[in-house]
Amino acid sequence: MLGLAIHFPTAHYAPRAQAAHVATWPPSPWHVLAALATVWQDGPARKHNIPRDAVAAIVDALAGESPLIALPRGARTGPQTVTLSDDTTVWLVWRDVDLDLEALGHLSNIAQHLHWLGQPDNWIELTLATDPDAIPRHRWLVPTAEPPHPDRTSQLLLPLPPPAWARWRERYRDTRFAALLESIGHRAAIYPPADPADLAAATFRALDEECPPDLLGALLTSAPTPSAIPPGAHATPFVLRDYDALAPIQRRAPSTAPHDRPTIARFRLAAEHLPRLPLTLNLTEAVHRRLVHLTDGDPLFSGRDPVTQQPLEGNAHAHILPEALGADDTITHLTLYAPSGFDDAITALLASPGFVTRYDVFGVQLVLLGLGLPADFAGFRRLAGQSPSLATATTWRSITPFVSTLFPKHTRAGAPKLDEHGVHKGTPEHDLYRQLAARGLPRPGRLTRILAAHAGRRDIPWRDFLTERPSQRGGQRGGHHGTGFEITFDVPVQGPIAVGYGAHLGLGVFEAVE
Repeated sequence: MLGLAIHFPTAHYAPRAQAAHVATWPPSPWHVLAALATVWQDGPARKHNIPRDAVAAIVDALAGESPLIALPRGARTGPQTVTLSDDTTVWLVWRDVDLDLEALGHLSNIAQHLHWLGQPDNWIELTLATDPDAIPRHRWLVPTAEPPHPDRTSQLLLPLPPPAWARWRERYRDTRFAALLESIGHRAAIYPPADPADLAAATFRALDEECPPDLLGALLTSAPTPSAIPPGAHATPFVLRDYDALAPIQRRAPSTAPHDRPTIARFRLAAEHLPRLPLTLNLTEAVHRRLVHLTDGDPLFSGRDPVTQQPLEGNAHAHILPEALGADDTITHLTLYAPSGFDDAITALLASPGFVTRYDVFGVQLVLLGLGLPADFAGFRRLAGQSPSLATATTWRSITPFVSTLFPKHTRAGAPKLDEHGVHKGTPEHDLYRQLAARGLPRPGRLTRILAAHAGRRDIPWRDFLTERPSQRGGQRGGHHGTGFEITFDVPVQGPIAVGYGAHLGLGVFEAVE
């Protein structure tokens, strides 16, 4: 399932001109998809290097199914404007569309740059949803096979499904070609061409190139007049139905066995300007505060005993882990990791629309990609949204600095104190070995300092990272600003690995090396 919520913050919508038989309210799915396509082509979303093939595949998937449309209660339709009351959101829901993580990330990135629809004063905000529980339970417009009727149905524009689009394109091209050949024949009687066959072939090629190559191209093509049907669109009748009369919207089958609690909640970030990896602590602190507030201080997120308010022992409470999987050093994903798992109440909270909110100065929204176990999201295909931090490997490399909780120890004579392995006690190396063992991980066979984090095409020196919590709360911190390591185990290890000061807020995070 895929839901697209169109929120009108000004509580009004001025419809655009339509063909005489097409309804002006609600906005037709065709126009919503055309607006998204235009933003991808001309707007800020191009900065994220979203490939054309990926957008075309999303369009084809959405065009392959007629969506359901949830109408806001209390909408008053006038001749030139629609006025909304308390409910200001229209929902488009594709019941059987199941986009992969990469496509969801692309669509979310484009949607958060679309701010108006149809007319410049029609301000909107778009939100994606993949959880049926987020869908409203009031009246819906559903496509129908019954003939259009002015009192019972509303006709809206939908894109043709890909096979129908291919047939439409072929007919359109061939009809235009036949008409042009007839015109060429009339002119040839007066001005005979040197080679009629070459002229016909060149004309056919020109027409073929003139036709949009796919549905994405059709969405980017303007209709001849505002009241004409755009190329590749068709008018479909919709009827009103109560939610209870619809077949239940199915939830995606979980990837884990019923008795397994999910330990991973994976989110994609959407913002006009994504925060940079060195500012991880600012973002994760804001998310942490939100989680503690929404759960009334649940120990899973607060890390404190609910009675004594003392810090809990061990590391079973949730970690908030950043990743920069794009071409630069901006944070593209956040992963919540709870070794003890998320119960049903927490799972419902993370999937609810109320959790998708904005955080502090970043203006960031979190889009839930899914819940499961680390293996469900692990991999090295970064552009597909797979997580190297959740993969299995023998070699791991820091992506945020490891901040030691100890101070180096020396004898009275000033000589370094060594442990049983000959490592200087209290140094970052000694503390890293110690903390990996405390997490139940084997001792690395090799541990080497590295000079910088590598994100996209950038290397970020460790000194650029914020390594002290803005709230100044919790966690013992040593005197070292933080550094990074490459560690190699003798056996493959499953991620995530996050250790040291601030590990629950995104410091000390390692990612697997393929």
